[in-house]
Amino acid sequence: MPMLLLGVIVLCFFLLGVKLFTSGNPKAMATSLRWVGGGVATLLALFLLLRGQFVIALMVAGFALWLFTEGKFRPAIFDLFSRFLGMPNGAGPQPRQPTRSDTMSVTQAREVLDVPAGADAETIKQAHHRLMLKVHPDVGGSDFLAAQINRAKQVLLDEIKER
Repeated sequence: MPMLLLGVIVLCFFLLGVKLFTSGNPKAMATSLRWVGGGVATLLALFLLLRGQFVIALMVAGFALWLFTEGKFRPAIFDLFSRFLGMPNGAGPQPRQPTRSDTMSVTQAREVLDVPAGADAETIKQAHHRLMLKVHPDVGGSDFLAAQINRAKQVLLDEIKER
């Protein structure tokens, strides 16, 4: 009988937790989970440190730091690990650098939209609309192609404004 009562209590707490989880603010929940996870990771790191498992404790402490700082100190953590493990500085994963793939020349934009030099804004918008009907992701097209077409339209309309 006591096990049945314990099971009912655990089930009630579980259902209450599910209700709170589904009706809660996602941003506040993410922050709470990050802080609780960081606290648990910190306690685990201290436990491992006391047991003499320094390397694992350092990794868990790095994970806790990452949770507490919302991932902002990721490169510093990798530099710390690379120095600790004797690798040359910067041997760990590097943060991704933004690419300049969004630059498009006016000539390239004309080729993408297949409009002549000196086309007016209405011609550019019509060409954009015609192509987007074919390649929009909602009709099974490609995100990349749609982005290129949008970029080409913007480049050409900006060029018209500069004239």
